[in-house]
Amino acid sequence: MCKKLFDEATKEIALFMYNLEIIKEPVLSFFENDNGILNRLFLEHITDQQALALKTISDDVYLRIAGMHAFGAGAYVSAKQLEFKRPVSEFTKEEIESIFLDFDKKDAYELALEKLGISLESGNKKVLDRVIVIGIKEAKQFAEEKASEPENLKAFMQVLFNAGTAMYLMKK
Repeated sequence: MCKKLFDEATKEIALFMYNLEIIKEPVLSFFENDNGILNRLFLEHITDQQALALKTISDDVYLRIAGMHAFGAGAYVSAKQLEFKRPVSEFTKEEIESIFLDFDKKDAYELALEKLGISLESGNKKVLDRVIVIGIKEAKQFAEEKASEPENLKAFMQVLFNAGTAMYLMKK
């Protein structure tokens, strides 16, 4: 994982979210053990033909979708901890599969917005979209034309997964 991209994107996104009072502190939450959820999501984005087809449109489109999915997954998995009444590190294989079935039925970002009570047409959604745009800007600044290559994509998705987690767990 590209540490510089990860560190800089984390800093910029955390400050943005804090300054807009989305989170209580200018830091992003993360799971010590996400039970392989982010890695599975990442692998889908580097192997799935539909996801890879987005790269032919542009790297920006590919990064935007991957970022939205990672952000949404972070928030959605955080919400599922309340539903399952245990930390993500203790989710069963069946519970993890149910999360990915949910992602197959509906976009992870949309699922997260629903859990957060944010309308798809709202100004609040536009603010969250900006979090992803900041992540893309940072990825392109530090990885340049290689932003969508696996090592950089993993760092980018980890930051946005953490931002989604922070959004849900550290709401003001």
